[in-house]
Amino acid sequence: MFFLVFFMAFACAQNLISNPGFEKCDKCGQFGNSGVEFNFTGNSNKPVDWFGVTFGTSDIRQETPHSGRRHGGFYNFGKFEYLGNVLDAPLQAGAEYELSCYLGVSGDSEFSTDEIGFYFQQGIPLYQQSEPLKQLTPQLVTADQDFLPLGKYKQYKFRYIACGGEDHLVIGRFKDLSKGDTLFVGKKRSGSAIYCYAIVDDVVISLINPIANLLPDKVEICSGGKQKIGIAAGAVGRQVLWSNGSTADSIEIASTDSLVWVETKVRKDCPPIRDSMQVVQKEKLSNLLEDEISICKGRSQSIAVNPSGLNNPKWNNGNNTFSIEVSVPGWYVINAESECGPVTDSILVREIAPLNQNQVDTKDTCFIAGLKLEAIENIENNYFWNNGARTNVIKVDSPGVYIVTVSNVCESVVDTVLVLDKLTANEIFQMPNTFTPNGDQLNDHLKPVIDPKFESKINSFKFLVYNRWGHKMYESNNYREAWIPKNDDLMESYIYLIQASIRSCPGVINDKKVGTVSLIR
Repeated sequence: MFFLVFFMAFACAQNLISNPGFEKCDKCGQFGNSGVEFNFTGNSNKPVDWFGVTFGTSDIRQETPHSGRRHGGFYNFGKFEYLGNVLDAPLQAGAEYELSCYLGVSGDSEFSTDEIGFYFQQGIPLYQQSEPLKQLTPQLVTADQDFLPLGKYKQYKFRYIACGGEDHLVIGRFKDLSKGDTLFVGKKRSGSAIYCYAIVDDVVISLINPIANLLPDKVEICSGGKQKIGIAAGAVGRQVLWSNGSTADSIEIASTDSLVWVETKVRKDCPPIRDSMQVVQKEKLSNLLEDEISICKGRSQSIAVNPSGLNNPKWNNGNNTFSIEVSVPGWYVINAESECGPVTDSILVREIAPLNQNQVDTKDTCFIAGLKLEAIENIENNYFWNNGARTNVIKVDSPGVYIVTVSNVCESVVDTVLVLDKLTANEIFQMPNTFTPNGDQLNDHLKPVIDPKFESKINSFKFLVYNRWGHKMYESNNYREAWIPKNDDLMESYIYLIQASIRSCPGVINDKKVGTVSLIR
């Protein structure tokens, strides 16, 4: 819930204007001044954020920022320019947004104007003209006679309900000047051409009221019944059309209707928003209980019915709750009342026999190709082998210890089988290829390394070391003893021989291991 609230708050607070404070300006200063001008063939940044909409060259400047270092600007009479912006995301159909910005006129302007417009458009707004964009009707406009302040800013805020898909914003004056549309704000009239330069900064568009689904995905109605549905008061627009032709806020639907839809329009100039829902014919509740359950001898178990949509439960054992405890096998029946009529269901309770402690007939055995191990089969049992298998029968791919845990709802037992392999001297006796008898207590002597699990498999043992001329340097019959070379023994390669009698599978074998080792000081 916290994540959902946080996400909604974040989504509503996110500003959809790209480069809202005009601070990013890759091309500023490239033409001999601190700002940049652009028209419909150019822009200020890559990727594009602000750009010129017409032949007129709107700007990014830094003379009069509201915050930060830069601001936007455009002429709005004398010559007409427009600032366009690529929104970070398209607007959602039916959602309500707030547009906020700061507007004024530059300090060297002689006149100010009113009725600055904001036009939301789907697709790139590029118009090859110099005259006002009278063919466009801005959705948001500053008030008539609300003249922009000279040399400073005034904040303007608007609410806008989106048609859906609008991904660009255009700012400017969208109609010719008429009497009363200008106000002299200069110190004196220059008599030169009349121009009014509007300044703009900190433009914000944020989602304040996301639209919810008009209808639920589906509604369930008891067979033969009817139900009233409608859109919430104050939902998107008031132009409503239902699939049955009704234009009211609500309609009555029957269980035989399969699909119902409703259309609403934000404004006449917007496409309709449609939502639909599936009508599902609701039958009497059934399958309240499982067909059967198993209980352990001497234990009780709960049987429960989901109480949703049910009233007045009655069991055949006299209980009147939705959950009962059972410890005796047999049939248990419940009767209850539901929205669509009375319902009944039953469950068979069986008692589970104890598990056999010896689950696998095969005990310790030798490994052969195709060997299988099998635990006692029972449909009520779960099987888990230490090799990951979950069936009662497994194929043995290699020697080792195989452990199976067999369980049911009452208990579990563990059985173990040892699958033996033919052991060799090479497997039992591990030898290094170098050793360093230099007195540092590290690798100072030579003897075989034996895993403790193999020690019981050694019947007899002999360890011999020869130099490269065949002279015997060392001999031992105890695998725990080691050869410690004398100080005058040469640094060279030596040959070792291990002879052993090994208890293997299926019997005792005689084997040997031969190799070389280098003495390094």
